[in-house]
Amino acid sequence: MALAYTVRRRGSVGDMSYRIVDVTLDNAYAAGGYTLDTKQCGFGTNGQILYGVGGVSNGFLLEISAGKLLVRDASGAAGVATPEVANNLAALNALVSRVMLFGIGIG
Repeated sequence: MALAYTVRRRGSVGDMSYRIVDVTLDNAYAAGGYTLDTKQCGFGTNGQILYGVGGVSNGFLLEISAGKLLVRDASGAAGVATPEVANNLAALNALVSRVMLFGIGIG
């Protein structure tokens, strides 16, 4: 199963566009994160994701960097670095996560 996207809101701030997107994850996670599809996120084929804000979903911390959605396990002890989840983690399958993305492009 590939990632599924539902754009919930579109807008602009200055010369950048933003999108609030629900991303349905799958169990094909690879080290370094899922690559976000700029077209499916509403920025068009030639768009670019410049920055994003993730959140917490079912105990997983979401981080967006360089057009990738990185998933970390937030269940660790206090004062310990939050590790990236394991490859092909079954617990991510069908998990829906809301992210806010800033970028350029029209889609």
